[in-house]
Amino acid sequence: MPKPIIVLVHGTFCDSSCWDRVSLALQEKGYQVIALANPLRGMGYDDKHLASLLEALGKEKDSEGNVSDIVLVGHSYGGAVITNGVLAGNTNVKAMVYVSATAPMPGELLIPPEHEIGLRARALPATAQEADDAGIDPKNDLLRRGTCGQDGKGVCDLYIRQDKFGEVLIGPAAGESETMAMAANQRPLSAPVIDQKSEIQGWKDKKPWFIIPKNDQVLPAATQRKSAERATEKGRIHEVEATHMIILSHSETVARIIIEAASSIAK
Repeated sequence: MPKPIIVLVHGTFCDSSCWDRVSLALQEKGYQVIALANPLRGMGYDDKHLASLLEALGKEKDSEGNVSDIVLVGHSYGGAVITNGVLAGNTNVKAMVYVSATAPMPGELLIPPEHEIGLRARALPATAQEADDAGIDPKNDLLRRGTCGQDGKGVCDLYIRQDKFGEVLIGPAAGESETMAMAANQRPLSAPVIDQKSEIQGWKDKKPWFIIPKNDQVLPAATQRKSAERATEKGRIHEVEATHMIILSHSETVARIIIEAASSIAK
């Protein structure tokens, strides 16, 4: 029986290179890995982008005519994307793993209110005049917001200030030079995403796995734990002494648990 394909979905303000260490650890064990370039445009786009990949993989067959099983892995906001990207026809998705993430129910916010970056409260207005009107000091604010247009329907992206990037998102998970590179290469999040809600419950009946960093400085471990206990059984919940970017600091541990989930498919 061929090993399942592992599809990795990154979260906000990152790109697929965030998965490089985990990908390498999985590839060394003989797994085919796809690190999806998550557009970070929100539901109606990100989920369909993933669903399109899953549909394509569902049509591919190996030399013996078999379609590979799939393990879906989502980090942070990527958890919301894998939740909504699994459609009824994606029967080859056999396991799901949530890393520093929650598995939202329909109607729940994609980005939980407890999110420590405070996206709703700290998105810097698009212009200096708007900032003055709101009484915001740009030097002390966390996020930059691109112009939304006069009608509010234009490009409206959120970026983390580069001088705050390491402190807020990365923590001790990476060295200074790597953090600087990630800050420069960060992928913006479309601002409307912060008010979007989950539409489906893609993890239902899949008994998902959870990797919870105990010291997560972005999404509280308690919030992740509550979601995990609602969605799965205790043996599939792993808590690790790590911060939000556990995929950088504890890549071998993350890979090992993903492999555990992949191995459970045949059982």
